[in-house]
Amino acid sequence: MYAFGSDFRKTDVNPAELANLLYFPSYLSTSWALGFFGLIPEKVVVYTSITSRDPKTFRNAFGHFRYRHVKRDFFFGYRTVEVGGRKVLLAEPEKALLDFWYLEKGDWGESRLEEMRLQMFFLSMMLSRQRHRIARSLRGRPRVR
Repeated sequence: MYAFGSDFRKTDVNPAELANLLYFPSYLSTSWALGFFGLIPEKVVVYTSITSRDPKTFRNAFGHFRYRHVKRDFFFGYRTVEVGGRKVLLAEPEKALLDFWYLEKGDWGESRLEEMRLQMFFLSMMLSRQRHRIARSLRGRPRVR
């Protein structure tokens, strides 16, 4: 892939969009997506994407791009969002967290979850979405007591 020099470009290169284009199929996820949604306090500078292809890493003038492999069965849970005026494939917040847990080595106990410093808003948002989905699926059915 090539990019014109900055003096000759009609538009600036958007690194998030570039992450989708460098290695297809892929969607931005894990730490980068969690940071984008404001769910972790750290600034994330590595554009980490999920792919069903072999893992790869690229470094260029536009950034550091890392592609992590998941099985095809786990390649879901993303949507198109606008990032810097461009359309980008990005994991849903819950899927970004699941991808992170799946790909990072080690046990995920309570202390490790606390180390992630997930913002409480995220946890309440997840619970709210799940309650809404459960309520919608139970509509019209007798209540279990």
